[in-house]
Amino acid sequence: MDAEVGIWKEKCHKLEKQLSTLKKLAHKAIADYDDLHCKYKDNITQLKEVKKTLAEREDQLKKLQEYLEPVYNEYDEIRTKYQIEHECRAEAERYASKINKENTKLKRESQALFAKLGEMRIDVLDIPIDIAEEPTKENELQFEEYNKKIQGNAIRIINHALKKGLHPLVYFCIS
Repeated sequence: MDAEVGIWKEKCHKLEKQLSTLKKLAHKAIADYDDLHCKYKDNITQLKEVKKTLAEREDQLKKLQEYLEPVYNEYDEIRTKYQIEHECRAEAERYASKINKENTKLKRESQALFAKLGEMRIDVLDIPIDIAEEPTKENELQFEEYNKKIQGNAIRIINHALKKGLHPLVYFCIS
């Protein structure tokens, strides 16, 4: 019987050690759980703050887009007008340069003619001059080219106005 009591005491002692170990593990698990639960709550709070910040930023972005869209449209419109005006100005400058060269050439020729006439002693007023000069083929081609460019620019402006939702006549009046 003493042997039986000793066996039971030993079993009881082992079970108490196991119980003590399990209690320590349970306390550690509870502490870990509490730490994880606190971190979870902190993460939930941070998530709510991030969502709130994101919603605010999205609202700001929408407002900014609402303000910037008309500005961009106006910029695009001004840029298109500038390109057209720039092309027209460059063409006008090229044409003016050509005309200026022709005038200089004609002045030299007329001075040379006057010099020759002065030597010949002919009265300039007696020479018949045909003032109504017929346009040359080159002048007609240039005229047609300029008309085509003007029509092309007008079409570009009309298309731009239609793209903006304006009636072309209203667009020209506003511009």
